[in-house]
Amino acid sequence: MIARAVFATALVVFSMGVARATTVKSDPSSEEIQKIIQRFAANEAAFAKARENYTYRQTARIFEYDAAGTPGGKFERVDEIIFTPDGKRTERATYAPVPTLRMIHMSAEDEEDLRHVMPFVLTTAEIDKYHVRYLGRQGTFTLSVANDGTVPTDNVRVMHKIPEGFQYVGSDRGAQYDPATRLLTWFVGRLDKGQTASMKVTLSAQKIGEFQHLVRATSETGSLSDVQLWTAVEGTSSLAMHVRDLEDPVEVGAQNVYEVVVKNDGSAAAKNIGIACELAPGMTFESAEGPAQHIVDNGIVVFRALPEIAPGQSAVFRVKVSVANPGTLRFRARLTSDSIEEPLTTEELTKFYGE
Repeated sequence: MIARAVFATALVVFSMGVARATTVKSDPSSEEIQKIIQRFAANEAAFAKARENYTYRQTARIFEYDAAGTPGGKFERVDEIIFTPDGKRTERATYAPVPTLRMIHMSAEDEEDLRHVMPFVLTTAEIDKYHVRYLGRQGTFTLSVANDGTVPTDNVRVMHKIPEGFQYVGSDRGAQYDPATRLLTWFVGRLDKGQTASMKVTLSAQKIGEFQHLVRATSETGSLSDVQLWTAVEGTSSLAMHVRDLEDPVEVGAQNVYEVVVKNDGSAAAKNIGIACELAPGMTFESAEGPAQHIVDNGIVVFRALPEIAPGQSAVFRVKVSVANPGTLRFRARLTSDSIEEPLTTEELTKFYGE
């Protein structure tokens, strides 16, 4: 992000630049970042050890819908996955009906990819093999001033008016910042003929929108030049999902409701949000409600995708089930959105009791 001022004999010219930033929160310190990295690495180490001793079930499902939202064909495969003590992955297909997909072509390579999804585990023993960075939330602007004239010029100053949408973080070359006027001033001093000086300022974006930075360069000869630097600040969505059973434990024969709450804690709308709920074997679907229509297929309750969830807003989905036999059953919910790279999955265990 660069703005440039050029001093000439009788003319001062600035070129314009465009910068982009993202709405941010205060960053943790370097020590806090390392503690965060060590904590998630310790959790990954515990997971890596657990996977050596557990057998688990992996289910892959693909559903087709036309433009009107009418369900079409589907692909489904269930595998039992085992990890041997030496880390070797083995599998056994327990359910693999003939696919009925009509609009999607599944090649043998596609099915192979679905069957061999390997977890990526970053443990404390492996952490030193990687260069881990905490995602930064600040932006640095570079300003340049040049003397293209035929003689030197003295007492060169560069001033940057920081817009209201940004918070001053720091700068180089001993610049002075006045919070009351939001004016940042560098004293550059002497610029010889053909000499260029650069300075940097780090800012933190606090609001969404387009903001105008005003930059001015002056010298003792009376030369003056202004530049306007526009910065577009875009927000990001941050989806979180919570699942709870309204009753636990539940008597066999009674109905129980599972509530799925999806909240957008970010600063921009989340797009195309889909919810799918998987009922455990032994659960009977009774009804469902939410901000979108739903369909039920083979123990899966699929809600039609919501166009968006605004910042700070939530969407609530409820699924009612009944159970005929006692036991501890698992209800699982899966969240997808154009605003997240990977689906979010969470589950709730409920004890059903009876004579």
